[in-house]
Amino acid sequence: MSRPRTGNKRERLIGAAVELFAEKGFFYTTTAEVSAHAGVAAGTLYLYFNSKDDLLVATLETFLDEFSLNVMPAVYSAATPAEKIQSFVTEYLRFLEERRDLAQVFFVELRQNNMALRTVAGRVWDRYHTVVRDLIKDVKREGGLRDVDVDAALAIILGPIEFIATRWLLGYDDRTPTQHAEPLSRSLFEVAPLAKTE
Repeated sequence: MSRPRTGNKRERLIGAAVELFAEKGFFYTTTAEVSAHAGVAAGTLYLYFNSKDDLLVATLETFLDEFSLNVMPAVYSAATPAEKIQSFVTEYLRFLEERRDLAQVFFVELRQNNMALRTVAGRVWDRYHTVVRDLIKDVKREGGLRDVDVDAALAIILGPIEFIATRWLLGYDDRTPTQHAEPLSRSLFEVAPLAKTE
């Protein structure tokens, strides 16, 4: 599996890292392998990243950037609070399915690393949760989620999505994430007054 030699070197290194971390695992991938997979000289990686941990954090930031770019615009274009939540579920699950390698790194590899790295990566998780909290606050301002605390809503919405993603990534579910979108949206509206506007 060789990568095309297009894009700038930093982007190629991140792309190579995503593929290899997803395939082999973070601990079992060397920086030399990442460099070779990206088609750059071995020492080039250290011109852009201080360490392999730093490279992993860059892959997490890439997940967040692509999540914000590919999921959130469609969500905010939805007309009602209920449609925003439904769109978020559908678009997020589609994104995870289309970017499986990136999702693997974000949901599986991160959770297997040392506490020091988790502290650094925690800043990325905070940004991720802030994006979703902002959506929830917007939905509440529009009259949806009226009786649900922001953090409770965050758990109610993200918990099932991340559970579905992790089971699929680990091979415990033959269904694709998008096959869960409609039943998950329906169950969310039953569990909490997510669509309540009256």
